[in-house]
Amino acid sequence: MSRTKTDSADAAVIARFCRVMQPQLWKPLAPEAEQLQQLSRRLEMLQRMIVQERNRLGTAIVELHEEIEAHIEFMQLQIDRLEEKVSQHIEESEVLKRALKLLVSIKGISTRSGTRILAEISQWQELSLIHISEP
Repeated sequence: MSRTKTDSADAAVIARFCRVMQPQLWKPLAPEAEQLQQLSRRLEMLQRMIVQERNRLGTAIVELHEEIEAHIEFMQLQIDRLEEKVSQHIEESEVLKRALKLLVSIKGISTRSGTRILAEISQWQELSLIHISEP
């Protein structure tokens, strides 16, 4: 609850927090997890950009529609390529493939949702998810 805002005061607050809470040390992502995360995040950004462009079609002058539609088509091709890269990346990694298989075995989790979950749970390898024996 300190209201002082200096680097040394902030450092002291952070040090006290760490001494009391003892948070886990940060660990970098495994290379296959980092690659999946980057591919997945790029895919999401392209999907958002397509939504933005489709919304623009509703307000843009008619002379811009062809250009906007061409941009949407281009981004859709990029999405298709990225989805293929994501699938290939998972297929090449036994750990990712096994983790995804377990995730999609949960009712309501699709391959797409499972892939997003794996991409965003930074420490998924430490979860019991990949250590569960398969039936």
